[in-house]
Amino acid sequence: MELDRALFKAEHLLKQQRYDEAYQEVNRYLALDPHSIPALMILTQAYLGLNKDENADEIASQLLRKDPSDADILFLKGVTQAQLGERKSALKFLNSALAFDPLKTQAYGLIASIYFKDADFENSLEAADTGLRIDPHDELCLNYRSMALLKLDRKEEHLDADHQALKSNPMNPLTHA
Repeated sequence: MELDRALFKAEHLLKQQRYDEAYQEVNRYLALDPHSIPALMILTQAYLGLNKDENADEIASQLLRKDPSDADILFLKGVTQAQLGERKSALKFLNSALAFDPLKTQAYGLIASIYFKDADFENSLEAADTGLRIDPHDELCLNYRSMALLKLDRKEEHLDADHQALKSNPMNPLTHA
């Protein structure tokens, strides 16, 4: 019971972007259960929030050795690879995650961002649109759809997409940028 509460608290702190506190809390949990996959996933995310990308990638690799067919772990490995600038590797892991869970909208948003950074705006738009067919309110997909449309000189569609993104979350800094 006490362990479950500690893990819940770590996850809650993570959602509040209180990464240092989440890191401390999850480590308390891991001291008693060092092989807990959910705790190691939280630790990976805390490391990412603390800009300790190499540590996050190392834990994600450990998780993959434990369960190489878990879509959430594959997604997390894709995130760590993207943070490290390993875009091809990130795409590989994200596409693997989607093979196991084709409804994982966050993966489409991250794929759209990778293609956008590589100036592959058509593929960025395609990934964003695929994610939006699953969740029409996904902020990352909405934003990369809008940005890709602008880069593709489809200004009218861009304005509609930008308006939709602002309507979905008027406080999102990426949308405003």
